[in-house]
Amino acid sequence: NVKSIGVQSFGDCVNLRDISIPVETASIHDTAFDGCRQLTFHCEEGSAGDLFAKKFYEKQEEYAEYEDVPGYGDTEGTPSPTVTPGAEVTPEPQQSALPEPVPGNVLGSTKVVGNRAVLFMNGGSLNVYGSGQGPQASQAPETSLPEQIPGSGIPKYTIVDGSVVADQAYYRNTGLEAVTLPAGIREIGQFSFARSTLAQIFVPEGVENICYGAFYHCDSLTALNLPDTVMNVEPKAFAYTAWVQNFMDHSTSLTGDFLISGGVLVAYRGTGSSVSIPEGVRVIAAEAFKGHEEITAVTMPESLTVIGEGAFEDCTGLKEILLNRGLLQIKDRAFFHCAADEVEVPASVTEVGLRAFEGIEADYALRGPKTVYETSATRLSNEVYRVLEEDKGGAGVTPLGTEGVSASLEGAARHYTLNVTESQDTSLMDAAYRRAFGSGLPLQSAVYDMEFTDSSKIPLTRLGRQALTVVLPLPDGLQGKEVKLYGLDRNGQLEELPSEAVKADGRDAVQFSTNFISSIALCPAGGSSQGN
Repeated sequence: NVKSIGVQSFGDCVNLRDISIPVETASIHDTAFDGCRQLTFHCEEGSAGDLFAKKFYEKQEEYAEYEDVPGYGDTEGTPSPTVTPGAEVTPEPQQSALPEPVPGNVLGSTKVVGNRAVLFMNGGSLNVYGSGQGPQASQAPETSLPEQIPGSGIPKYTIVDGSVVADQAYYRNTGLEAVTLPAGIREIGQFSFARSTLAQIFVPEGVENICYGAFYHCDSLTALNLPDTVMNVEPKAFAYTAWVQNFMDHSTSLTGDFLISGGVLVAYRGTGSSVSIPEGVRVIAAEAFKGHEEITAVTMPESLTVIGEGAFEDCTGLKEILLNRGLLQIKDRAFFHCAADEVEVPASVTEVGLRAFEGIEADYALRGPKTVYETSATRLSNEVYRVLEEDKGGAGVTPLGTEGVSASLEGAARHYTLNVTESQDTSLMDAAYRRAFGSGLPLQSAVYDMEFTDSSKIPLTRLGRQALTVVLPLPDGLQGKEVKLYGLDRNGQLEELPSEAVKADGRDAVQFSTNFISSIALCPAGGSSQGN
């Protein structure tokens, strides 16, 4: 008898695997199953549940974590809704009496009474505050941060070398409340705090980079003060935080059309055709104005130094762009798919990203700004972010460098090149091994650099849901020996790569698959260390 499923009804039920929806259910809110990454629907073909399920599976691929988080969603691909003729949900027996009073120190509980949710409170345990009273942010309990990332096998640290909050360090951590990051942090990594219970955080001076999805879906994070050292905010860094959502929904006391912190313009909620960025803004965060088709003209303040990745992407009505003197960086796709015919780029600009002025005449090449690219362009799936030449080699992978190496890419749709060469500088790998095990690489270890590219010549590092399989012959010093294979994550931390011993042209070799390209090390199993 369930006629509708409402907003966030099953939101973030991450362990929910199956649900049966009857034909009587005619309405399902778009957010009803947000975050249910393992869910399979069972419903009748053509029903509202069936239609919702198909859209849900497509939407899964748009989630920021879809390609980055190991095991996110269905690792074997997009499922199809399971058609269950006459699918039924057995109703819960209806409560006929009120539940017992809330016992002990529990503040409250909910029960379904008469098909409605009722909250029962233990009023004697509550603190009541008058207007203007209550705990202040500075009084909030500070969470003690764990030093190591749980379940990572080889020791991996949440803060790397005192300067980087590691990727996914506190992803889905339900024990976070108020966090003070230590001095010396320069970068907050990808998905560092995503989908956690983080409510408050102190970001110290010195932080320069806030990476992709760093605070994605921090639903309890209602405010944030950025230091004036931040120079780069990547896509999805604050997406779906309570801070941004409340601003966009006008559910906050903040006024104006711009969400600004520490000189960083994080979000925009205006609807006007002409936009003047306020003076004092130093950095426009990635995608801050993305998709605002109503904007026809924009003027930058003299204080602006960085226009972020995709900042005005898909502003299809934007025809007049007035850039300021003193501007230094224009990142990838900053004005991608805009309507302007031309733009004057000031001589102060030192870096221009890929496709920043796609389709716009911008005469800056002869003045010397470097053409650069952002991390997003190194993702295999983001082909549209790169400038590709016509494929002439057919789909597949051509191995180069080390003799006898071979490679294949699952689902390859174009031609790629894998270059595997013996590393001339093993310091990063040695430092990673030393950080994990307390001593240097074992004697006779062999370290290789891997570079994977398409016709854009940009090194591709994150392959998402496609895996690169490599067969690498062992060097002479490791022939006949059992070896272990190690790689580096994006933060330079060591991780062991599953591998198997095989033969290649009669020589001992190792075969492995990976979806992240890095340097690798072949180490003799049980080999002696090179010392402390």
